Amino acid sequence: PLTTPAAASLMQRLSVQLLTFAATQQTEVAEFSLDAPALTALTDGRLQLSLPGTEDSAWRQLAPIIHDAGFTILTRDIQAHLFKIRYNLDELNKKPWLVQKLTFWKKPSATQNDQIFEIQLTGNGQTTFLDVWDENEQRTTTGDTILKVLLDLLTN
Repeated sequence: PLTTPAAASLMQRLSVQLLTFAATQQTEVAEFSLDAPALTALTDGRLQLSLPGTEDSAWRQLAPIIHDAGFTILTRDIQAHLFKIRYNLDELNKKPWLVQKLTFWKKPSATQNDQIFEIQLTGNGQTTFLDVWDENEQRTTTGDTILKVLLDLLTN
């Protein structure tokens, strides 16, 4: 044990410097924020979309983007920050004719090519992460494609 006044003084100065250094490092980490949407590859090889802002602001921003992407929103759960969407690869690849566009009152019919996905928003301070899950709660290549479409619409 350090019992001399000089040793105690040295330990006190070191502890103050350590606390000051730790506070500086925490401030730098806390102030990091994402300034543009970005895709990140996760350890399992799947993608995750990061958006600047809180979950609530990302939720409001994402709802019209999902619609503009051509996905059908089946349900929205604002408490869980979850969109359940229908994805039809055939419909996204073909362009609708003018007459088809004008029949806005018709609901899109479900086909065998339809797949149901969930878009989950998870907040972490000023950054929100989007994950796409299939019906088996797995990340898939189709989910990665959905994230790429959303990123394209968010950045253009």
